Amino acid sequence: MGLIKWVKDQYYNNQLKKADNKVSSGQLNEAEMIYTDILGKQEWAVVHLVKMLRVNADTVEKQLHCLNRMSELAIYKTEENSMSYQDEINSHLVNMEKNADIQFNQKNYNSAKRLIVALANFLKGQSFKDKLHRYKAYDAYVTSKNYSYTSCRSELNTIVEELNLISSFPKNDILQIKSLLCADSQYARAIILLLPFEGKAQEIEDEVISCIISIILSKDKDVRSIKSIANICSSSSIAQKAAIKLATLSNEAAKKLDYKTCVLYDKYAADYLSNDNSFNNNRCTHLLENISSKATASEIKKILSNAKQLGLSETQINTLIARIKVIANQTEASEAILICKLFVNDEDFGKIYLSKALELCQQQKESSLDKYELLRIIKSTTLEIDYPYYLGKFVNYFKEFDDEFFSSSIAQIIKNNDTRLLKKYWNIKPSSRFFEKLVSTSVKEFDVFVSYILENHNLFLKNKTFKQAFCSALCSINDEEYILNVSEILLKNACDIRDFYRTTILKYTNEKDGEEAIALLNHALTILNAPEFIKAKKIIIRRLISTNKYELAEQEAESLIGIDEESWTLLSEVYFANANVQNDSNIQIELFEKIIKLNSSHNLHSEFKPKLEATFDELTRISISLFDENQHDKAYSICDYISCNQAAWLNLYILLRNKEGEVLKTIGKKIKHIEDTLEKIKSSVEIGIAASSEKYNNLWHELSSLNIEKSKSQPKNKAIENLDKLRTNINTHCGHATKLEEVNNLTSLIVKLKWSYALDLEHENAYDNAVAVYESTANEHVVSYQKRALFRSLICRLKGNNLDANSENSIKEALKEKSYEALREDIAYRYVCYLIKDIRPADAEDIINKYLPGETDLLDLCKNLHIKEAEKCLAEFNEKVKMISNGTLSTNEAINFFKEIDNYKSIISSQLTDTSAKFSKYKIQVKAYIIKSLFNDENYEGAFKILKRMHPKFIDNEVAFRNIAVASIGIIESEASNDTLLRTAISIALSAVYTDKLFVNSLDQTSWDDQFEFTLDESLGHSTDEDYEELPENVNFDSPIDNQIVSIKDVQNNLLTRIETAIRSKHDSLESFYQNEKDALDQLLALNLDEHCYIATPGFATTDETIQTNIKEALDYEYNQGYGNQEDVLVVGLKYSFRDGKYYTYELAIKALEKCKQALSSTNSTTLLKTAFSSSNVTSIKEYDKLFSDLQASCSNAMNNSIRAKMAYGTFLDYYEIVCKAVNDIRMSMSCANYINGEIVQRLNNKTMKLREGIGYMVRIYNLAPSNVQVKNNLEGILSNLIHEAEESNSTLDRNALNQALRDTNGVFNSKMELPTIIAKLEFERIEAYVALQQLYTLYTKQPSNDEVCEVLAAIVKVCIHKYIIDTGIYKGKSEVRTVLNRLKVNKSSTFKKHGRILAAEYLQIMAKLPDDSRFLLMTGLELGSKSLNANGLALKEGLDFMKDLGDVNDLIKNRH
Repeated sequence: MGLIKWVKDQYYNNQLKKADNKVSSGQLNEAEMIYTDILGKQEWAVVHLVKMLRVNADTVEKQLHCLNRMSELAIYKTEENSMSYQDEINSHLVNMEKNADIQFNQKNYNSAKRLIVALANFLKGQSFKDKLHRYKAYDAYVTSKNYSYTSCRSELNTIVEELNLISSFPKNDILQIKSLLCADSQYARAIILLLPFEGKAQEIEDEVISCIISIILSKDKDVRSIKSIANICSSSSIAQKAAIKLATLSNEAAKKLDYKTCVLYDKYAADYLSNDNSFNNNRCTHLLENISSKATASEIKKILSNAKQLGLSETQINTLIARIKVIANQTEASEAILICKLFVNDEDFGKIYLSKALELCQQQKESSLDKYELLRIIKSTTLEIDYPYYLGKFVNYFKEFDDEFFSSSIAQIIKNNDTRLLKKYWNIKPSSRFFEKLVSTSVKEFDVFVSYILENHNLFLKNKTFKQAFCSALCSINDEEYILNVSEILLKNACDIRDFYRTTILKYTNEKDGEEAIALLNHALTILNAPEFIKAKKIIIRRLISTNKYELAEQEAESLIGIDEESWTLLSEVYFANANVQNDSNIQIELFEKIIKLNSSHNLHSEFKPKLEATFDELTRISISLFDENQHDKAYSICDYISCNQAAWLNLYILLRNKEGEVLKTIGKKIKHIEDTLEKIKSSVEIGIAASSEKYNNLWHELSSLNIEKSKSQPKNKAIENLDKLRTNINTHCGHATKLEEVNNLTSLIVKLKWSYALDLEHENAYDNAVAVYESTANEHVVSYQKRALFRSLICRLKGNNLDANSENSIKEALKEKSYEALREDIAYRYVCYLIKDIRPADAEDIINKYLPGETDLLDLCKNLHIKEAEKCLAEFNEKVKMISNGTLSTNEAINFFKEIDNYKSIISSQLTDTSAKFSKYKIQVKAYIIKSLFNDENYEGAFKILKRMHPKFIDNEVAFRNIAVASIGIIESEASNDTLLRTAISIALSAVYTDKLFVNSLDQTSWDDQFEFTLDESLGHSTDEDYEELPENVNFDSPIDNQIVSIKDVQNNLLTRIETAIRSKHDSLESFYQNEKDALDQLLALNLDEHCYIATPGFATTDETIQTNIKEALDYEYNQGYGNQEDVLVVGLKYSFRDGKYYTYELAIKALEKCKQALSSTNSTTLLKTAFSSSNVTSIKEYDKLFSDLQASCSNAMNNSIRAKMAYGTFLDYYEIVCKAVNDIRMSMSCANYINGEIVQRLNNKTMKLREGIGYMVRIYNLAPSNVQVKNNLEGILSNLIHEAEESNSTLDRNALNQALRDTNGVFNSKMELPTIIAKLEFERIEAYVALQQLYTLYTKQPSNDEVCEVLAAIVKVCIHKYIIDTGIYKGKSEVRTVLNRLKVNKSSTFKKHGRILAAEYLQIMAKLPDDSRFLLMTGLELGSKSLNANGLALKEGLDFMKDLGDVNDLIKNRH
């Protein structure tokens, strides 16, 4: 028993060591199974198991699982292992507590809680309990995030409960959880957490107030709005403190002019501070300031009402009203008027009302005004003599004022007979009413006003409406000469009244007869080249034609040549009409000839086509008539006239030729006449036109009939030849319908002639010629002759003993036919006789049995021939077998014998049946003999070919594969010169060397005297043990050891060295082929394909579809797994000539990459580069990471080389701009931009390049690399300098370059260039100051915080106030300046206010220089005793008021105080 226990202990100890080893190698599951299996049997197994679990418990889940397992495994403790077991537990508890702290610090609160709760069964003490409650509190916070605000109170209460269980007040934890809630914008939840701790720490109350403010500012994601602080804070004392805090914050916000925030804070503070007068006054002030930028009358009314209800003092309310005046003056006009109506008895508000009314009109908002009240004000404030002028200020805004304005202004013009008044009032409001009243015979001096309008037509007739009105008024004068004279003056002065002039001329033309109308139109055309005049003239010309006035009509039609494209048609109409009334045919011919010439040289209108056809018809008629009168030459000359019209010429020519041929008598002459006619037609008329002519087709019909008649008297062969030629011509030249009929007739006749002719030849024993004619007959495809002719041709061949393989096939097919039985039997009998004579008894028997079953004599003759042939073959066969046995048969003889064995078998066994089974044995014997002989003779090429023929699928036959591989290596090491053979041998040899199984099976079939072992470790074929069902005992995967374990890899490499040496020394031209094949195999095997495939080179694979398909399927499977090696798969696929689908796409990408690389090496052709770097090419490359990386590297290298070579900047940019745009690589674009930037900036700085020359290059590189800060800044500076230079030099070239640059940068710099443009234009007086102000203000509205814009705007405001407001001598621009300044007053940004101080300084400086009484008058606008402001004073006051408002003088003074 002791021995058995010892054995068991040893076994369990070994198991323990085995498990420990598994742990060391990371096989934990296997180790745990072993430990578990020996628990209770090996007392240290439990310690090792818990240690493994503890050491590998690297996650929360694993630590918890480990603790549970430790508890479960406690039953395996013993007295001996208990201490070690407890040490493991203690270590694990320490690790768990550390991890809990780590999880807590990493804010994984749930994980920390789970760990600490699990430890609670093992760890005690107050510190641990505090940690437990603390972690639970934080975990409850995490849980609360899963609940809505209305449902989270339970979890928040849990937080409070857990925190209250901590032994010391956990202020930091309370504030930390509050911070977590606030970080998640959950301020209302934070208040719920904090309120239970009210009074325990001042920070708690401060944080509650902070949360209340955040909620008011809408920062809480749960609570979007509240009605009162009480809604979120149940503590009244804290709410009161929060209100005081809000009031304080409101006042601070007011200092920052943030009145919107003030109003918000005041709203919630008001519930608690409504009795505080100071708070109420501030609140009203804040409300007023908050709406100041867009105040409404209703809001102001409400604020004043609230102020009274809150008990503000009269002084406080008056302060508010004073501020309202300022607001009204700054408010948008329509609302300002409504505000002013609240204070109808206040003079200041009355003044504001009037100024805002005018402003509203200027803003096109006059509809909001009471126009009748406004009209009364105007009437009461102006003199009668100035009434039209002042009324004119508003007439463009109120249509109701029109009648009043025009009646008063026209009355003044007529009364004073003053053209200056016309211009004055016209400038106020242009209207056709002035023409209606002034250009009229009712006005005595109307011609004075007409003359004045003509002199100033650019003012009075500047648009179509005014021109029409003036012309309409002009027509009322009813004086044709005067009207035309005035019209022509205007036209000569480039005033476009062409429509009126055209209408007037056409009206007068219609009222006149032909000659007068023509004269008027010819005069009008000298004034205005109007199409309508031409059209009218053509109508009149046709009127002349209709009245037989041909000479004048022709003259006027000719006058239109070169002016109107219809002139030639019109001239033709004259000739046609004239010809039709002539009686003399010569005159007619002359006129018709003119028409034809015109039609040939000019495109006559389609409307003339019927007349043109009639012209040809008339000429045809005349020609026939002349021919009938025996004037043949003249008749044919007309034919020449009309040759331009092929159809008409064809018709006439055939008619004339037919008439000429009527006198011919013999068939020969008639045929010759028609053939000559057709030949002439072929050279003169397009085949399509001729073929559509009935007369032309009739010629062919007649020619066919004559030739058929002629054939009756000709020899058959001659007749066949002539008719066949005629048929070909008809097929080529005749119309479709005629062609079908004539060809069918001719074919029928030709076939009959050929059949008859062939029979004649056969009877004359001219069999070869007969065969040719019979076959020709069959080829005519006439059903009734086709098979007969074919059968007779075969009979003739048999008669002439002239058979070949094709003929015999034709005989066999003919015998299958069902028709012409007699002919078939004739063929069969003759064919059997031929076969017997040729000693082919088997073939003869087959024919007899099928087609001549009654011919028994012939069958007996065939059987005797069979037996004699078999006996002869057997004797030959036995002789060759004997030579094989004694080794005297040569290799070539053995090969030929092997090929003939099956034939011998067929012949001998068919007659000597007991010999059949022996032939298979002989084939194996002969095959072995051949191979042995070839290898003995070192005829590797012969062995290679024989073996391949014997084993076409040798890759699946390891013995055959090995033998062919040996032969392949022999070929490679020989002096063979056949390139194709050598390539095949290299491919097979390489494939064999890489096929590990060939070596393994060779070793398995070899007897070993020494105990050598062989290893497949790192073999070339990448074998694994999974590739073999069972390895030989002497083969493994161990590491090689000298003289003990031989590396198969070394054997393979030795073979490769042999092959490489042979190729290098004897076939060096194939080195690259060998290397490509080897590389392909290496890359294929390096993929470690999931799917096994044949190990074959591309050259080998292409010889066997099975191999190629197998490799492709393995590659496709690998590609589809998405392992990230798809591009490597595609590379290998291309090496194996796969060109479909993804491989084709990848190949295109490779070709595109090569094109790009080639183009990069040719730095003198941007055209080549554009083609190579086309969008389609680069897109295809980008699909593949490695190809695209290659492209990027090639481009970068090329660019860097060009930079190092200091390539000319223009050439560099032309070249690499294409590359950068195509590749879209930011680093490359940056490099390109930096190089060009340095070159251009250097030349600009050296003044060797003009700005307008450099700007184009800078724009191009900016567009390449818009993120290049240096380029962007330089471009911005160059643009600004170019603006300045363009305005200074007033250069069109500079402006064009500038505009082009701004367009080419897609407007990116437009806004930045607006300010430099305005400054430059103003500096060089290209624009007036008021225009600059308008443009600057527009720019300011877009960029109110732009420091430079505001600075320049403030400076130009100062200039414009002096120039246009204070200076009364300048009128133009005043209203524009006022408009801008008024708008600016209500739209001052903080940035403008900063720079507007120069206006305040200017105001104070001017005021300081004035005496006190002047300052009083200017500040108040009131009278001081007898003193008041004159016009200059009022202008100065207006200017100072603008400076005061825009410069915020009052604020400046306050700040100084």
